[in-house]
Order: sequence, then structure tokens, then C-alpha cells
Amino acid sequence: MDGRTSESRPVQVRLSPPDTLWLDGLGTTRRFTLDQVQIGDRLGTMPRSFTLPDGARLEIDDNDRVDAALAEIGYFSRMTLVARLEGRYRWVVIATLVTLAILGPSVAYGIPWLSRQVAERLPPETDRYISSNGLRFMDQGLLDPTDLTPLEQRRMERLFAQVTQDTDPRFTFELALRSSKQMEANAFALPGGTIVVLDDLVALAQSDDEILAVLAHEAGHVIHRHTLRQILQASAISLLLSAITADVGSAMNIAVALPTILVDSSYSRAFENEADSYAGKWMAEQDKDPLALTRLLARMENASNDKDGNENSAQSGLSNYLSSHPSTSAREQALEQLTD
Repeated sequence: MDGRTSESRPVQVRLSPPDTLWLDGLGTTRRFTLDQVQIGDRLGTMPRSFTLPDGARLEIDDNDRVDAALAEIGYFSRMTLVARLEGRYRWVVIATLVTLAILGPSVAYGIPWLSRQVAERLPPETDRYISSNGLRFMDQGLLDPTDLTPLEQRRMERLFAQVTQDTDPRFTFELALRSSKQMEANAFALPGGTIVVLDDLVALAQSDDEILAVLAHEAGHVIHRHTLRQILQASAISLLLSAITADVGSAMNIAVALPTILVDSSYSRAFENEADSYAGKWMAEQDKDPLALTRLLARMENASNDKDGNENSAQSGLSNYLSSHPSTSAREQALEQLTD
């Protein structure tokens, strides 16, 4: 291209020592020194570009021939270190491995640590703002009104008050009783203090202590601000990948993904262990058995396995309550240590 139109025209290019580029075509012969020419770095099999002082640009498909000609006149010795390394696959592989070695620990440890520091410095109003429409969103499709009798509802409210009345005053705890045809027996916490309990979980519980333990577990998620930290972690990873790949679309998709993150109760194992610890300590302080939690969880796991056997059962992000949790036996061992 001649710099004036987008039309491509064939020309002949010659390189001669020590630093001269000859251009034959368009009815004339032109001479340039390589200092006047901007030579593009080799990128895979993409055509090599030569930008001339007047804005004209040459594109040459034969990269190997270009490399050989440039090497013959000693141009490679003046290339930048990065440009030379980019042309050597061994160094590209080494650079990729080094990058992954740095990013791996950063993603695994640095981002969770940073998300906690940020979450602890944000006011609780942030949690309430994030979840302001969360329950409304779920009520529109995932959840139905509770089928518990008035007597059972009062019992649940009494147990809920027992767990939350002396907790962190920064949060406004509310109990939301619901049923669901799409979800398994479950309880989950929205940031800010709303704890949703499904009828099927109440039916699975064989004692008040089991319900108290689950409510304390969910209160632990609220107090440790796990949902907010989860959102921060997901956003940080997406933004990091966007920065590496220059993919603006990934960053823009964070806002779209927030509702899914908000209602997804599959916390990380670290978050589950932290909520278990909170519940276990609360139960022990009330002279109640912390292992009541694992007894109900075991029944939930069995019910989940039975339902998974039905291929026609509805699936949702919230139905995978146990998918990322520690095993029930591991949780039981951790809770036993609290009573030793």
C-alpha cells in the first residue's frame, strides 16, 4: 500500500549491506536506510510489515526469507531482546511457564487474601446493596412460598432468633422461608443478613439442634462476608485475564455474571470451613452438639445423591450445594476438634 490508498500493488524489495532497502515498482526505484523504516516483529505466520517514511507499508508473506535477508546484513544484532526472544519457541515456552508460575500462586493465594482485605474495609451497606434484588430475583423463578404450617413457621422464627439475636450488629438478619420444585433441600445466605431456608431442609432435620447448626453455619457466611469476597475474587480473576488477553469483553461480562454469583451457594472449601468453624463454636457455647451440623449434612448428601439419579430432575446453580464442599467426614473431624 502506497500510503495514499488502500489498494495493494506488487513491488520488489532488496536488502543490501550495511543498512539499505531498495524498492522497485510503481515505475521507480526508491532507496531507504533501515533507520528510516519501521520493521514489524515476526508474529507467527502473519505477514511481516515494513512501514516507510511516507506512510507506505510493505507486507511480505515469506517470513523465513525476510529473517534470512535481515540476518545477512546484520539487522538481527540490532533487534530488541524481546523481538528476538519472540522468534524462538523455546524462550516463548519458558516465558509462558514462568508467567504461569507467577500467576498460579497469585490467583490461588493472592486474590483470596486481597478480596478479604477489601471486603473488611467496605461498609456492610455494600452487602445489602448487592443483595437488594437477590431474593426478588429468585422468587421470580427458583423459589415458591413456603408450605410450612403457621406452627412450623413460628418454630423456625424462634430458632432463627436464637442464632442471630446476639450476632454482629452490623448486619440485619432476616429469615426467608421458601419451598422449591427446582432445588434440593438447602439453606443459603444472601449478603447483608437474609438467610433462606427451604421446606425440604426443615423436613430432613430430625431435631432443633440440627436446624440451629445450619442457621449458625449460614450466619457464619454472612458475618465473614463470603458472598462479597466471592464476587471480588471472581471479578479480580476476570479482570486479570482481561488484562493478559486484552479481552475487554471479559471485563464487561462481570456485571452480567454478578446475579449468578450472588445466588450460587457453592462456596469454596475455605469459606465452608470458616462457616463450619463459626457454627461449631456457637453450638459449643450454647452447650449443644456441634456434630448436629454434619448429621443433617449427611442426610442432605444422601437426598442429593438420590435426586441426581433422576435424569429429569431440574438443575440450577443453587442445587449443587454439596458440589464444592469438603466431605462430610472431614467436616466432622474438624468440628470434633472444637469440642476436644
